[in-house]
Amino acid sequence: MTPELFGVDMIRGGELAGIELGQNVPYYFLSLVFALLAILVAKNLLRSRTGRAFAAIRDHDIAAGVVGVNVFAAKTRAFVISSAMTGVAGALLGGFYKFVTFEQWDLLLSIQYLAMIVLGGLGTVVGAVLGAVFVTALPEIVDGLSGVLGFVSQQPGFGLTSERLSTIVYGLLIAGVMVLEPLGLYGLWIRVRRYFSFWPFRH
Repeated sequence: MTPELFGVDMIRGGELAGIELGQNVPYYFLSLVFALLAILVAKNLLRSRTGRAFAAIRDHDIAAGVVGVNVFAAKTRAFVISSAMTGVAGALLGGFYKFVTFEQWDLLLSIQYLAMIVLGGLGTVVGAVLGAVFVTALPEIVDGLSGVLGFVSQQPGFGLTSERLSTIVYGLLIAGVMVLEPLGLYGLWIRVRRYFSFWPFRH
């Protein structure tokens, strides 16, 4: 049984309001709507009292408790909110693949998630989005350059494949970001925006 919405097959596509939607296109837009809602919720949450409590605990939980933050309650809220968002993402993933197995969650996927957070910018919603886009696009870029790079093996499982090279690049980028730019891509975006806000005048 395939998921349907407004009479349109979310996987195979169909016609909606006179517009022909190709394969997987409806499911892509459905996932995009949930992603935008999650970003909106996270952005507003960070501006709230609960979000400020999360930030205080992230920086130093003992100091946060001293100034009056209920550390146990805040950590419980963080666990519940993150679990809810993860549950929605898992439901969307399961609806797309129609099955979910533990073999999908390997070490490489954990490294990719860590790279998304660190490279994008720790503690920022925009950084998480930038990191996710960058880390998702990086294997495609490396795979496209594998024909140019002579030391990359074209046979899966033998030698230095594009997947293994992507993992090495993740590690190097994480180390470089931690040393040079702790805020990651979000920090670079802030610098560029600040530069052009005063351009062409020096300050």
